Amino acid sequence: MSATATKPGELLWIDERWHLDGRPIHAGTLLEILWPDGTWELVRIESDDRGRNLYAHFRHHGRSVSVLAHRPTWTGTLPMRWPAN
Repeated sequence: MSATATKPGELLWIDERWHLDGRPIHAGTLLEILWPDGTWELVRIESDDRGRNLYAHFRHHGRSVSVLAHRPTWTGTLPMRWPAN
């Protein structure tokens, strides 16, 4: 299966894996997520449910935090982007 994102930041399920802007997201991938206050944060992406649910892992005040960033049946997906090089 092949598909092309229609807008920046769009997640597509292609060949049993999520893709962001046409690039596959692998376990441990570093992405940035957009918080509701408008700030971007660098996170490490992990998944469960055979890759369907994406979790953002990061440290906040020295503690490890995990946040559900995307679930296919959830309309509240956090916006994501590839970090600037």
